[in-house]
Amino acid sequence: MTEINTKYIDRGFEHDLLDAAIKNLEDKSNVLRFNNFAYSIRELSRHILHRLASDEEVKNCPWYSPTYNDKKEITITRGDRVRYAIHGGFDNNNLELLNLLDSIKKVNSTLTKAIDLLNQYTHINPDTFGLTEEETESKANKVIKAFNDFFGGIQSTRETLIEQLEDQIDEEVMNETLYSTISDVDITATHASIEDYAIQETTITNITSSNVLINVSGNIEVRQQYGSDGDQRRGDGYVTRATYPFEVTMQAPITKKLKYFSIKGNVFFNVDTSSFYGDDEEIDQAIEKEMTECLNKEK
Repeated sequence: MTEINTKYIDRGFEHDLLDAAIKNLEDKSNVLRFNNFAYSIRELSRHILHRLASDEEVKNCPWYSPTYNDKKEITITRGDRVRYAIHGGFDNNNLELLNLLDSIKKVNSTLTKAIDLLNQYTHINPDTFGLTEEETESKANKVIKAFNDFFGGIQSTRETLIEQLEDQIDEEVMNETLYSTISDVDITATHASIEDYAIQETTITNITSSNVLINVSGNIEVRQQYGSDGDQRRGDGYVTRATYPFEVTMQAPITKKLKYFSIKGNVFFNVDTSSFYGDDEEIDQAIEKEMTECLNKEK
């Protein structure tokens, strides 16, 4: 039997629903076991898709156009949720600029076929009722494959989009952002300033209806001056340089033009200056050495 890819399934309710679906399939005394299984997997798919694309986020997307049901109430279609799950608030113009529009359209066609198969097998018809063991396994494998293909297609296409976007992050924006004052660095010296940096990894952690959330990690080179400028001129000060790892989280609003990202809103820096202070053992050893030297001088 083909296995369901559980990486798409959240703990708690979704995981419990999957367990219940599998138990239905294993109940050989029930002639509806396959129908119950197929229905449960379709419902599981619905819950996952709602988690990936909430009503509020979908409605906030610039590309969203309301659809109305028979009661003239606004409803969010499965297609709307799939679009959001793949590319958030980016519209077709954005996707075309990134050369992704055609590939996303093809993926949508594949996803539609997968979900249609899940819907098809939930209906109780002679060809899905009272199946033999061999028929049950064959059709269950098709349901599981449709589930895996559906969410696998969403994830792989989103990852392709993210790779494209990461290449668009403008280094000039990083220059401007990283050279801002960082309090963790300031306290390591009388005057401390960032002189250079090296980016090791840039990761887009999420795409929402309006923003791209970005995480950047690397190393910064810091100039540390002890004493005033006057002390430096008199030869009483001291200047050194140190390298510290950093992480930055920021967000860039989704706009119609993708020539570069502009960073807006709060920017959160985390600079690891622990090496400046050393570990407890090193500090204790330094204090002990200094006390020993003082006692020797007194003698």
